[in-house]
Amino acid sequence: MKKQLLLFVALISFCAVNGQAWIQRTNYGSTGRHRASGFAIGNKGYMGLGHVNGSNVNIIYKDWWEYDPSSDSWTQKADYPTNSGNYGAIVFATSTHGYIGGGATLNGEFFEFDPQTNTWTATANCPGSPTDQGAFAVNDKGYVIQGNLLWEYDPATDVWTPKQNAPVTFGNWCSGFSIGASGYIKNGPNLYEYKPALNQWMQRATCPGIATGGSASFIRNGKGYIVCGYSGSLANVTSQVWEYNPGNNTWTQLNDFVGTSRRFTVGFTINNRGYMGTGTNGINFNDFWEMTDAVGMEEAAAADVTVSAYPNPATEQVTFRIPDATGRMQVALYNMSGALVQQQPITNNTCIMQRDALPSGIYFWKLEENGSTVKSGKLIFR
Repeated sequence: MKKQLLLFVALISFCAVNGQAWIQRTNYGSTGRHRASGFAIGNKGYMGLGHVNGSNVNIIYKDWWEYDPSSDSWTQKADYPTNSGNYGAIVFATSTHGYIGGGATLNGEFFEFDPQTNTWTATANCPGSPTDQGAFAVNDKGYVIQGNLLWEYDPATDVWTPKQNAPVTFGNWCSGFSIGASGYIKNGPNLYEYKPALNQWMQRATCPGIATGGSASFIRNGKGYIVCGYSGSLANVTSQVWEYNPGNNTWTQLNDFVGTSRRFTVGFTINNRGYMGTGTNGINFNDFWEMTDAVGMEEAAAADVTVSAYPNPATEQVTFRIPDATGRMQVALYNMSGALVQQQPITNNTCIMQRDALPSGIYFWKLEENGSTVKSGKLIFR
């Protein structure tokens, strides 16, 4: 049982290094998109807005969804309160409320979201017109960058206050996160720390990664994470994952993100677990992923459904063994673009998936029940 369990952990984790693992969760509740917005408050995550702009048509969204990690489910909430929707908006959250404003369709207008009442309320306007730039929250105050200007928002007084200018002019699509009493903005390869208590900026270690913008960011265990993004040109997307340790001011490269490379994705943290979803590489995604600790997953899996898939990599066929399968379960296979390429029922706790004419490459399998994902993993056809 121990060996089988470890195999299961490896399958659902996709990859694990330095104690990290990726798990694919239930897809975002609506259609794929990029330059969306998201944050976490308490034990829930929130995501929405964004756009798709293929074929010279710009479709802008204003829908808003809540993610509950305890049930791995999405629930639609009140729409963002503008007729036009928004994308490329500026986002930060305190311990009780979230704030979204600026962006492609607004100037300095901001709105506060209250998850308890599921309502949006207009706040004081930000003095600038920030779009696609960084923001973070420290000690229940928000901080918004535009160029080299920094504004502090205090929800208690509904007042914006100019703070110390940044030592550089930040470009679009930089990444922001906060750790402890400091906020961080990654602009290209450069990382800057802002200390609100001192109203002071400091340059930190340069990130060795290739992403120059459009990355997701979140924090875990007192460290910052930069995931995916583009390198130089929008078409050159990456799957790199980098961890920043403020304790010794160093960057560590982790194994690549196991989903499809992308830019303009959303990231946030719930209960010390990183989440990211949506984004684009020319195709707009609505998949959703969790980064968690590989350590401890074995215990959680012990009372869960066990899946083994072999051989993997494979040349002709893959056999799935699910000892605890129910008659409502099936195995579905998806390509790297997220398209369903094959689907098979489970018979006598077994599902055999033939390769047929599928090209060589990486595929993702899902154990599904009544339209919901029970487990997922990766397999390779050589």
